[in-house]
Amino acid sequence: MTTATTERIGHYEITALLGSGGNGRVHAARDTMLGREVAIKSLRPELMNDTSFLDRFRAEASSLARLNHPNIATLFALQPEGSNLYMIMELVRGRTLESVLQQRGGPLPVQECLAIVAQVADGLAYAHSMGVIHRDIKPSNLMITDDGRVKIMDFGIARVAGSQRLTRDGSIIGTLAYIAPEQLRGSPGDERSDLYSLAIVVYEMLSGAPPFAADTDYDLIQAHVNTKPQRLIPKVPGLSVKAEGAILQALAKKPEQRFPTVRAFSDALGATSLRAEATGVIQNYTRLIANPSDGGSKTIAPQPLPAPGPMGRLRAAVEAAWQRFKAMPIELRGLAIGGVAAVVVAGVVVVDSFRGPTPAPTPRTDTAHAPSERRGPTGNATTGNAASNAARIENMYFDRNTRPATTAATTTETKVATAPPAMTSAELRTAMGEAMERRDYSRAYELASRLAETGNAEALYTLGFLLEKGEGVGQSFVSAAYKYRQAAEKDLAKAQWRLGNLYYTGKGFGAPDYKEARAWYLKAAQQGVAEAQYNLGVIFENGQGIDPDRNAARYWYDLAAAQGNARARQALEALGGASR
Repeated sequence: MTTATTERIGHYEITALLGSGGNGRVHAARDTMLGREVAIKSLRPELMNDTSFLDRFRAEASSLARLNHPNIATLFALQPEGSNLYMIMELVRGRTLESVLQQRGGPLPVQECLAIVAQVADGLAYAHSMGVIHRDIKPSNLMITDDGRVKIMDFGIARVAGSQRLTRDGSIIGTLAYIAPEQLRGSPGDERSDLYSLAIVVYEMLSGAPPFAADTDYDLIQAHVNTKPQRLIPKVPGLSVKAEGAILQALAKKPEQRFPTVRAFSDALGATSLRAEATGVIQNYTRLIANPSDGGSKTIAPQPLPAPGPMGRLRAAVEAAWQRFKAMPIELRGLAIGGVAAVVVAGVVVVDSFRGPTPAPTPRTDTAHAPSERRGPTGNATTGNAASNAARIENMYFDRNTRPATTAATTTETKVATAPPAMTSAELRTAMGEAMERRDYSRAYELASRLAETGNAEALYTLGFLLEKGEGVGQSFVSAAYKYRQAAEKDLAKAQWRLGNLYYTGKGFGAPDYKEARAWYLKAAQQGVAEAQYNLGVIFENGQGIDPDRNAARYWYDLAAAQGNARARQALEALGGASR
């Protein structure tokens, strides 16, 4: 019987044992037919009779076989030999991120961290687009090569969308220090679960330790589910408020409060913009650490800036407040809008209506506009509840034990602030509709955000519409699609139609997806949405994602024209009349 310790497996010549664990081994080998180095992964022989281990091994190979990306270790073949099974893989030479962190003995510089995240996000986003969820993102599964590339390793517990589950419902899958709260509750997890795990890794790279630590597994589970992460800025020099906000949003306890995709997180973090130079950045930092100019150990850290004067502190405080607002999750910004901002600088409370500083020109993202006057939940301009709103947002995202101490003036301001009056769901619906009618989109977004917390489909649709159009909030097709999908899954026909439009144009998805567009158009068309019926006619007439079918096109044009859709009537006439 051939085992993983023999000197030859098929035409692969074993050259070294790279590592072994409780479940298997990895050997370096030479492909004697192609003359290249490979890695060979195998189960321990005694586990080959255990169907659960064997099924997982085959599932990992199946997951990897779907993927071909420079930031994911490539599978060349799954080779049976005797009674064993071997994965023939790309040989990745380098060190795991775990070993890098151990060697450094502390946090990584911000730029190096972003360069790593840029590559991991690229690989994960691709895997997710192929329907593969990793479910075990952690430093030991991220390999950093000698030329600065990052490779995602070990898809052993990955899940492929639509595939048979290898674990029973309610099973916990993943590594406890990096696992998402929903996985702890037994959910199989989705791409937002991988996002949470990546955010844990990012937090650890920047601070030197994961956000949650405990003496027992039970306490660690409770921390994931209930404990808010401590702030990073006080202990990470050079980290922007926006980047901190992105990390904390990605660590939200509920998946729907995180970014909808890993790509959106990378964008918000500022990592994506570093993608083209990421390998060079990692190489440079590695070279500096390995070969410091003075021959001794060297710590890389940003140089401190001179202390600002009083006006500099004022400008910095206003800028920080604005950046904090922009970095908040878009669903929660409305809670921070309720009146005039209170800024405390050197013990003086400056109360005034202000517009945030003009940002440098950047592509439009989930960035809220800053109107000169914010309106409270009653629709009237307010001045008393700004501090209380700020306190509510602060409490949502940060551990109160790490919040910076406030001055007496701030405390006084907070005490006199009053909470906004509660509104029933019916009142919120009415007020939201009225705000949309009078085109007060900032107010509509605030009300829709509050109502959407109840799962109201109309509110979710309104959020999607405002995000798509960039009215009352920064334009974001990705977030718009997410909100439309939530409403569409509640069978709201107009949300199904608009989601179909985003898939058809590719806005928020990178490229058109006619199959998805057709599926959502069909749902809306079956509920009588004339525009969706017309869109289906176009798809069938042009053969977009499907074979051209003029009769099907006539059928849908005919239905839409019967409802008065002028474009459908013209298209129908061009095809020679109704379907026969």
